[in-house]
Amino acid sequence: MHQVPFVSQRTYAFPHVSCGVAATMMLLKFHIRRKRVPSYGDLRKALGVYVLNSESGRRRPEGVTLDDVTGYLRRQAIRYRTTNSKSRNTWTILERRLRRAPVIVGMGSNVWRWGTRGHWIVVIDVSADTVSFLDSQNPRTHRRPTTMPLARFRRQWDGSSLQIVGCR
Repeated sequence: MHQVPFVSQRTYAFPHVSCGVAATMMLLKFHIRRKRVPSYGDLRKALGVYVLNSESGRRRPEGVTLDDVTGYLRRQAIRYRTTNSKSRNTWTILERRLRRAPVIVGMGSNVWRWGTRGHWIVVIDVSADTVSFLDSQNPRTHRRPTTMPLARFRRQWDGSSLQIVGCR
């Protein structure tokens, strides 16, 4: 199981749409020296979650997409790997990648749990029958991993994932 520093989205601005910011920050803290990791506010702005201001014409934030995160990582010259769709091979790829480092994955097939636009979590371990992950929706004091049965995870995972490579 990977030891990933936990970041709660509830502590910061826009807690309803910043799961992608918190998940990205967890990966950055795992891979990069803490002094080089941007502040939460700077990362939020770099990923495109802006302050709503009717005078400036900025629209209401809708959350972070995989393209937002990959664009940020490209600008920072950080290498990464992604998957974008769900197939039989995608699960095998994800399982293999998890042996090396944690992975951000998109969840979305359960609206009651993940919301209408989906949710980003950080998967830190997979076993024969469970998946362990960090969910940034939990309060800051909840640093323990959450577990989910493997079959349920595979049904609710939308097929998208991102892993930072080559930074350690």
